[in-house]
Amino acid sequence: MTAVVDVAGATVRYGGVTAVDDFTLSHSGGGVIGLIGPNGAGKTTLLNALSGVVPLTSGTVRVNGRDLTGAGPVRTARLGVTRTFQNLQVFGSLTVLQNVCCRAPAGVCAVHSGRCWACPLRAVGSRPIATPRSDFSIGWG
Repeated sequence: MTAVVDVAGATVRYGGVTAVDDFTLSHSGGGVIGLIGPNGAGKTTLLNALSGVVPLTSGTVRVNGRDLTGAGPVRTARLGVTRTFQNLQVFGSLTVLQNVCCRAPAGVCAVHSGRCWACPLRAVGSRPIATPRSDFSIGWG
């Protein structure tokens, strides 16, 4: 079976510090993968690299056969890979799906694969129905 996610030799260095060293994963989908480790082990850096938020120093990331290495967060999200940040504040009137959708990078909705017109926060006229927090962007146009 073809791997949905194929990461080979992913390494991230910040100056002389290696945050992620030669991480490799091949997963064909259909399950849940846990990433467990102590503080400072590189878990967040790895997720940032896989979603294009930080560049890999070396290695490759492929999703459904497409090379996402160096693609950046917006292009990566448009191809179905994104991350959300731990944020305990949500819009109480929205569903979980809608809260995730509105935290996608600007112009991208990871849930609806493009500009999100399904989310009730989308602009009506020149004003949004709800007011989002200023520390994240909303994924619709």
